[in-house]
Amino acid sequence: MESCLETASTLFPGKVSLDLIFGWPGQTMDMWVEELKQILHVCDKHLSLYQLTVEKGTQLYTQVKSGELHVASPDLSEDMYLHAVQFLERNGFERYEISNFAKEEQYCIHNISYWNGGEYIGVGPGAHGRFMPVGKSEREARVQTLSPDAWMKEVEMRGHGTRSVLSLSPHERLEELLVVGLRTKWGIPHQTWSELQPQLSLTSLTQSPVLQQYFESGLLELRSRGLRASKKGMNVIDTIIVSLLDVLNEGQGSRTSVT
Repeated sequence: MESCLETASTLFPGKVSLDLIFGWPGQTMDMWVEELKQILHVCDKHLSLYQLTVEKGTQLYTQVKSGELHVASPDLSEDMYLHAVQFLERNGFERYEISNFAKEEQYCIHNISYWNGGEYIGVGPGAHGRFMPVGKSEREARVQTLSPDAWMKEVEMRGHGTRSVLSLSPHERLEELLVVGLRTKWGIPHQTWSELQPQLSLTSLTQSPVLQQYFESGLLELRSRGLRASKKGMNVIDTIIVSLLDVLNEGQGSRTSVT
């Protein structure tokens, strides 16, 4: 793998990004630390980290379910992630999204588009897309057929491999914006939010007593630009997002949503 990365770095200097998975069966903290050190020799200015997900229907799922293999415990996976954040920051990488790190602001432009609630088209087996088709008044969530062989057959027969199409209401788009937008260091701008929900401001949403604990503990910040998680808050963002979604759906958000 390292030789491939070295070749890529030679051909595309400063433009090579790498995805690393941690928490796989048998991986120890020492192994993870050494892997991170090695990666810095071949990774240029962008790196993504993802905790291993064991998906149903895979051989790995069967092996883990049967006890043949054991993935890293939740505590070990958390320690691996937090160590990586500190290690990468010491080496000049900025965490600009929960799983993404960059040097010299070499951010992934494509990813920023959908973290900010922009439109994008998913092409290929299992791809997801969010966009407003010509002639439609609502954005649609489109999912491509997962199996590569089945996807190719559908493309040949029908001209596309779209398996499902779901129209997204403004309220559903707000939910998606909360889930993806707060994963970034920039958070959710007031303007982006108000374009989807002019009847409920971010400021009003965050007045809920349920959310005050996050502001008081320094996990959430409401500024002139918008709502964002602090560096400490990004480490527990999943818990924060669940609380925000509850407030949105049970409080004023559910009563004032536009359909």
